[in-house]
Amino acid sequence: MSDSERLSTSALAKRLHKTAKQLFAELVVLGWIRREGENWQLTAKGEFEGGAYRDSEKFGRYIVWPESVLNHRALSSGDLALASSTALGRRAGLSAQQLNRLMQELGWLHAEPGGWQLTDAGRRAGGVAREDPRSGKRYALWPDNLLEQPAVARLLARLQPSDDGPYIALDGHCCSSGVVRRLDNWFYLAGIQHAFKRPLPLPDSPDCDLFLPQSQLYIDDWSGSAGSAELARRMRLQTLAEGAGLALLVVDEAALPELEAWLVRQLRKRNIPFE
Repeated sequence: MSDSERLSTSALAKRLHKTAKQLFAELVVLGWIRREGENWQLTAKGEFEGGAYRDSEKFGRYIVWPESVLNHRALSSGDLALASSTALGRRAGLSAQQLNRLMQELGWLHAEPGGWQLTDAGRRAGGVAREDPRSGKRYALWPDNLLEQPAVARLLARLQPSDDGPYIALDGHCCSSGVVRRLDNWFYLAGIQHAFKRPLPLPDSPDCDLFLPQSQLYIDDWSGSAGSAELARRMRLQTLAEGAGLALLVVDEAALPELEAWLVRQLRKRNIPFE
């Protein structure tokens, strides 16, 4: 096939009775193209389907397709592999809200009173905007392979339990352990304001791992073995907190197997709001 017989993505969209923006989003979902900076790049799958590059003095480099893709079932039926935040979050061990906050972290979603607004960057990543017909709430569907996309995979890697440092949380905090990183990440994704390495408001107080200023709750990780110095720190912290009537939540070894569910119970017990 000569290069002149190929169709640009915009021309292909017109032949398929779709907008160019819609077709670009579908091609991302299918894994045929990806966005790199300001340019669209073919993937190995896109090249397999016949995609190629054309260079133009007026338009620069762009992607063209053989006419045969007009009959490709995935494009003609519109039956693309899209998944909800709930389904994707379940695979990643996150709630839908937490996954949406990860997408917000990437600049792909924006939280609004009417729900989650898909951004232009989110559309380039393959997101498709939807609205619940009953509630009117906006949400997004994502490519089924979203969790494998490099930008998402890098963030998810920071959420995985690990015994190896450095323990860098999503918000940039350099944590002392993998447990503290899990705690920090959970509060960050739950939208709960938290401070890091905060002492009690008392003279010579040791630092607590985390502090929730809106609920005045101090949180400290007591899981794992502890030497004499660490044991002394914990005992002093507990004595100071009890003496001053300050709320101290201790995370021990028993809380770790289901840490997220344990945190939910602890917050509800203290009437601390979270999403």
